[in-house]
Amino acid sequence: MSIEAWKDVLILVERYGLAVVLLFIIGYGYYLMQKQQNKRYDELFRTILDVKNNVPDVELESVERLVALNTKVRSCLGVILTNMKCQWAQLWQFHNGMYSVGQPRIPFMFLALTHECVEDQHPEMYTEFRQLPLSMFDQFSNELMTGDLIVHEYDKDTAASGFGQIMTSYGGRTVYIRTVRDELNNIIGFVTAVYDKETVVPDAKKTLFMNSSQQMSAILSSVREKTG
Repeated sequence: MSIEAWKDVLILVERYGLAVVLLFIIGYGYYLMQKQQNKRYDELFRTILDVKNNVPDVELESVERLVALNTKVRSCLGVILTNMKCQWAQLWQFHNGMYSVGQPRIPFMFLALTHECVEDQHPEMYTEFRQLPLSMFDQFSNELMTGDLIVHEYDKDTAASGFGQIMTSYGGRTVYIRTVRDELNNIIGFVTAVYDKETVVPDAKKTLFMNSSQQMSAILSSVREKTG
């Protein structure tokens, strides 16, 4: 601060008193700080709006089509539950909840248990697991990329992975897993047959399970087809 500025301050102190001048300085400093903070908030808000506005357009589905889709999915899971004689038949799907702020925008990939058929006397899981970060399933995700039919055995004392902890917390011990793909052969999710005890499934049932996963792929791909 220059000498002239200090002289002005002293004049103000003589005229209004030190307490009033200090209160003014503090108040004005707070105003400048809030003004700068609001500017940063405005920049962040504009960035968020820009991300939102640049999300690719998705055709909105009618309620009727989505209800029909859900009915087909649950029917397919019901077939898995019956054929595999498991306690849970599930469809897990990957989805992109939002993008990171900044450049480049990195999609936040999540995993959701979207549909489930459950044997009587066993708890439902799908109400709990709607938005799980993919980072919880790194090793498991790599298996999906390379494997065909995946079988996991879990014990509540040794289940280290995020997926294993989910299964054991509900009593799952043996899980059969098969990927679900879209019409371009991209992995979009997977189906599971979950048992509450150690279970070895014969080859004939494994074939039925893999057929059901292919049927699930066809069902989920059909939602993109245009109606005539």
